[in-house]
Amino acid sequence: MPLVLGGLTKEHVIAAVGEDVGARGPVAHLVPGSLLVTAVLTAAYATRALLVVVLGSDEARP
Repeated sequence: MPLVLGGLTKEHVIAAVGEDVGARGPVAHLVPGSLLVTAVLTAAYATRALLVVVLGSDEARP
């Protein structure tokens, strides 16, 4: 399993990026913020895909 999959890996990346953000200025807050938004969107998409697979899609039914 690649290391890019899973929430634990994403949490470590976000934590590593956010460690010294204060020393880099206010614009540096955009990077961890965008990483958090990306993680939330990925989780929402993965949940939707799982629900479509498990529950089925209305479009596929006759």
